[in-house]
Amino acid sequence: MPKIIALIVAIDDYPRPVPKLQGCLNDANAVKAYLEKRFKDTLVLKTLFDAQATRLNVLQTFEAHLGQATKEDIALFYYVGHGSQEATHPNFAEIEPDGKNETLVCYDSRVGDGLDLADKEMAAAIDKIAKKCNNVVTIFDCCHSGGVTRDIAEDTVERSLDEFVRDSEYPARVRPWDSYILSSSDDTQGRAVINADTKYIVPNPRHIALTAALATQTAKETTLGRMRRGVFSFNLINILEASPVQMSYTDIINQLRALVANKVSDQTPQLDVEIPDDADKLFLNGAQQPDTDGYLLYYDPKTDYTWELNAGALMNIQPNSKIAIFPISTTNVRNFATKIGTGTISTVNPGSATVIPNLNLDTTLMYKAMIMQGAANKLKVAFNADVSYAAILQKAFSNSLSANTYLSLVASAAEADYILYVANGKISIGKKLDGVTGTRGAETPAMPVAADLQGLSAENAEKAVARLEHIARWQNVIDLGNPTSALSPNLFPMTVYQVKGKGPEETKTPITLQLTPDPKTGKNKLSNIVFSYNTDINLPRFQISVQNKSTQKVYVSLLLVSSQFGVVNCFPSGGYWLAPGEMTWSRKGALNVPVPFRLMGRKETIENYKLVISTEQFDATLLLQDDLDLYIPPATRSLGENAPNGLNQLLAGVQDRAVTFDDENEGGGPAYDWTTQVIQMKVKYTGV
Repeated sequence: MPKIIALIVAIDDYPRPVPKLQGCLNDANAVKAYLEKRFKDTLVLKTLFDAQATRLNVLQTFEAHLGQATKEDIALFYYVGHGSQEATHPNFAEIEPDGKNETLVCYDSRVGDGLDLADKEMAAAIDKIAKKCNNVVTIFDCCHSGGVTRDIAEDTVERSLDEFVRDSEYPARVRPWDSYILSSSDDTQGRAVINADTKYIVPNPRHIALTAALATQTAKETTLGRMRRGVFSFNLINILEASPVQMSYTDIINQLRALVANKVSDQTPQLDVEIPDDADKLFLNGAQQPDTDGYLLYYDPKTDYTWELNAGALMNIQPNSKIAIFPISTTNVRNFATKIGTGTISTVNPGSATVIPNLNLDTTLMYKAMIMQGAANKLKVAFNADVSYAAILQKAFSNSLSANTYLSLVASAAEADYILYVANGKISIGKKLDGVTGTRGAETPAMPVAADLQGLSAENAEKAVARLEHIARWQNVIDLGNPTSALSPNLFPMTVYQVKGKGPEETKTPITLQLTPDPKTGKNKLSNIVFSYNTDINLPRFQISVQNKSTQKVYVSLLLVSSQFGVVNCFPSGGYWLAPGEMTWSRKGALNVPVPFRLMGRKETIENYKLVISTEQFDATLLLQDDLDLYIPPATRSLGENAPNGLNQLLAGVQDRAVTFDDENEGGGPAYDWTTQVIQMKVKYTGV
């Protein structure tokens, strides 16, 4: 049975001159109690409290204790204490535009020649565990900036050392290179045996990170439940204990953001993952949560005591849209029979919207919501089927949420964007081509966009409609734009780099882009990039940087809107706040024309990379979806002995995804505004 290998580090009793905290051990003991109750038969727990939590002891215990985790186990690291920043080493300048490390302040960090535990050192430590364990989880209730000041509540203190740092010599000195603990070949003094002249790539190992705040924010502690607690940890444990079902990390972070925002200001909990699918894993469980829909509805006393939805214009939500409201534990928000009421969208911001419910809701609870109508531009679809099965398709369409929200059924193929073809016991989806229906005869689409559904059942009719809805959601992201925005995309340049080699031999070469107008939005589209390759062994690789050259802070998210109807997050987290002058990087990726495309004679694809820029934080994960499974020509469906010579090797040896990302990478209130811009990458396969 998989084990939970957990290490809890908490520090209240910091030695002078570091200010003491009061709620960290309370938080740690609450987490400890939850783990012991929830995982009593599988938990292997170790704690380091106060004086035990020296920098070297934390790192050594991290490697020794969490190093026990096997491939199927869960390795959990929970830290609660002060967080800070320090000047980074020049070797890290490329990945730290602000010139600073984010750090954990250990018990001995500010005593004598003590050092903080830098984020680069944590990355190296996590990397060692992640090489053996597929499920590494870190939780940090600390902050990376701010001051030891008072917040809204009289007894609210920020867990940061920025004011102390500014008044001391600590940030002024640049740590020597050999003070960083970066590899398993460290000497007994904990100094990294790495030549300072050698290029060091900071790993971003596969792991899931829950953090109390953005790097530019503070994490608060106050009096909660009659004792000192961190606002983040207190609400995290309450959410976990209150839920009747296991929750995904995405569900947890969405609820945490709402609850923390209700209590304190300038603190937004974050979820960072290296593999996007990991966000949908169940908490401290390697299993994926089944796909769930819906948004979060919560009461926000800071916005004139209104009910708020965690989605807005960026999700194609419009004023006066109708929503269905469900209990927070509801797993199927498509079943409107289980709704407890409805609501109407009032004010719409980029990433949020105000809701007027038609019933009295408990302001201490959160709810799930689903758009019933008026949320999006509808995709026009037509059926090409005989009368009997057309009736089954019509029923599936009428019973689906899609009929009200995402799809519009039209009578003729000439009016349709996509067509369902039904013949020979199968259902195909085709795209209209150049103003014609795009059929061979009237039975098979000339351009099938997904694998056929075999069998004319009611279940397959529902699956076909669901696929059309999937395409409609994708089309909404493709079309996403704000023609009235005052934000100039020119102030947020994207640079595409061609990446060659790996590790110390890696090189990145910038590609010159040209600005061309986007006919849909009137804004700029960058669209002249072409990658060619002739072998699947050496796929073209790339990375994208985003810079803020404006004078205001903005929230940015970069989405791959793929040729296979998927929407993928190119950042490890949903997005980033970028201050003026700051830059951030996408994950590295590899481009590929999928084999099924090539078997149909398609030797190139176009991949869209959409940058969304907003003055309000938004949840980009609400836009994400998987690729549709690809259509494979009938003659090659079987991969057994009857397959054409060499096809087995071709299909088995190549990713079916057009873009794959590295598993391990380097790298009523205010008037909000948002805009988008797009890079189009054309990928050409020149092999045979």
